[in-house]
Order: sequence, then structure tokens, then C-alpha cells
Amino acid sequence: MKTKRMIPKTKEKEIAKLIVGGDGLNGHVQLIDALANQRGASDPPESLYVKELIVRNGSSIDFGGIDVYCQQIVNEGGTVIPGGASVTQIPAIESADGMLANVQYYTGNPDTPGQGFLSIEDLCDVTIRSGGSGEMFPSSHLQLMTTLVDDRSEAGRADGLFLGGHFALYDVFGTPLWLGDIAELSLVERDDGSGVLDGLAMIELAGGEYSEGFAMPFGQYIEMSFLLDVGDPEDFGGAFGGGGSFAIGPALPEPATLILLSLGGVFLTRRRTSRRQR
Repeated sequence: MKTKRMIPKTKEKEIAKLIVGGDGLNGHVQLIDALANQRGASDPPESLYVKELIVRNGSSIDFGGIDVYCQQIVNEGGTVIPGGASVTQIPAIESADGMLANVQYYTGNPDTPGQGFLSIEDLCDVTIRSGGSGEMFPSSHLQLMTTLVDDRSEAGRADGLFLGGHFALYDVFGTPLWLGDIAELSLVERDDGSGVLDGLAMIELAGGEYSEGFAMPFGQYIEMSFLLDVGDPEDFGGAFGGGGSFAIGPALPEPATLILLSLGGVFLTRRRTSRRQR
């Protein structure tokens, strides 16, 4: 069964910093939505996501009606022209991580081989980092359940796609830190015979004490990556289990396809953020 990918992977092109002007040179930038990212009349308005926006003295940026979401805005005497756009500052939770000891994959009915469930029910120490500092949540309770919809394994190398299900992380007192629904999760064996699975999940948050730290305009999304040691599953036709590590970070919906019309003095710093643990 072939399943259409629901969530695009956009982490490779996230803009970390946009600086307009500098070193005695005035910069003037206008954002233009030049290309629709989705087909059909229902294509939503585009937006720009940037970690830090800096406008130097004597420089200007015209958003052209394109909404901007960023963690920090620094205006050093420049001019910002919204053009009807909104500028939203996003609380900056940078990452969270921890270790897992109880990851289980269960097969379903024998009459439907390959249709199974991934389950994580574990106590783990979680560190949430923000603004350069970290807060430890010992003995946190992590729950995850999702359903296999496509076993794409080939030549003894496990590769599975999971959709739906829930995600929850509670502190030791039972307070929910994050609650959400799994949009998509993939598990792929790093190399045939390695027994190491790389996992990546896109989760839409529905609540929790720290959900606002990942606020996004089209919902609150986090990306959860795994590195799991589970033996050597050749496919998802049989049950297996193991442990490993995980990391959580912000995830963006499909970013705007924008043209930056620069009249001088524009510097873009891009950051590659695979967030896969190596």
C-alpha cells in the first residue's frame, strides 16, 4: 500500500537569521509571494519563519502583506513596513531530549501481517532547553502510540510509515508538559543488519504546560526524532523492542516560497537542522 506523504520535511531550509543592512551599507528588502506551495484555489497565504530579524540603521524591510513569525526582532533604527502583515514573536523553546528504555512494536492480527502498532510507555529524565539554559524533569512519563500503515521494507532493511495516534509527556507530579496527536512517524533502519532505527515524528500539540513554547500560525507542531537499538528487524511483520534516545524541537509547516528583492545590503544566514541524533 502506498501512502501519500502528509507533512513535508522543511527543516533543511529554516532561516536562522535575516539581517538587513550593515557595515555602512543601507539595505532595502521587499518580500513577495511569488509561487503557490499548494495546488488549487484553497492555497493558504504564505508566511516567513525566521529565528532572528535584524534591521540596521537606515535600512528597511517591506513585508508586503506576508505574515512574519520570529523569536526575536531587533530594530536598530531602520524602517519596518508591515503592508498589512502581522509580526508575531514566538516563545523560544529550543529543544528537549531524554533516554528511552521501553520501546515496543507489536504486530496486529495474524491475518493482516505488517499491520501493527508502535508503543512507548516509559519513565525518563527529560531536559527542556530555552534561552541557553535547561530545566530537568526527572522521572517524566512519556506515552506514544501510533499505527503502521505502510511497511516499505526491502532487502532486509526495515522501513515503516505510521499515522495517527497520540503523544503525551507528563512530569513526575502528573502535570502534562506536552499533549498532542501524531500526524506522521517514520522508522527506518540506518543500515541493513545494524539493528539501529532512525525515527522521525511530526506531532501537532493540543495542550500542555510548554505547548505555547512551540506556537505556530497553523497549529503548534513539534518534531520528535529517535535513535533506537531494537535488534535486527528485517521488516515490520514481527514484534520487536528495545531502547534508545529521543530529541524534540520546533517544527515548521511548509515555509513560504518567497523571493527576496534586495536593493543592497542583505545577508541571509541559513541553518541546517536535521535534528537527527548522530
